[in-house]
Amino acid sequence: MKINCSMEIPRPGEYIFPWLAEPGKSMLWKKEVTGGKTLEKKPGIVGTTFTEILEVKGSKLEMRGSITSYVLNRKIAFYLESRIHAMDVVYALHEIRGGSRLDVNVDIRWRFPVSIIIALSFGGMERTLTRTIYAELHELKRLCGSE
Repeated sequence: MKINCSMEIPRPGEYIFPWLAEPGKSMLWKKEVTGGKTLEKKPGIVGTTFTEILEVKGSKLEMRGSITSYVLNRKIAFYLESRIHAMDVVYALHEIRGGSRLDVNVDIRWRFPVSIIIALSFGGMERTLTRTIYAELHELKRLCGSE
């Protein structure tokens, strides 16, 4: 399942990027992320490993992740896996007139038997996740003082 979202934020990338890259800040706009910790920090950031705890409707899900790409103030990418899925997430900032455009690209691979349930949802899960990502981006925009 691939999800691509984009939002314009009237702030420079240097202002927005720490909200993407710093775990304490990212938890402020990603409401489902309730905890996590760095497991091993690597020089240059790429290869740094961490855990992240998601909580949705009272259910907790622990994910292990690593940073797969990092360009200061421009791009950060993660690989995450849990008992129900594996995913790649890329946050890329692009300069535009009057600010930045943030593109979010998510590629989720669901594990069996969750993959069957997702297939039977006829796009319902994809729509729900897309709405969640846009809600997070609106919160990020608000926190950046631009809404």
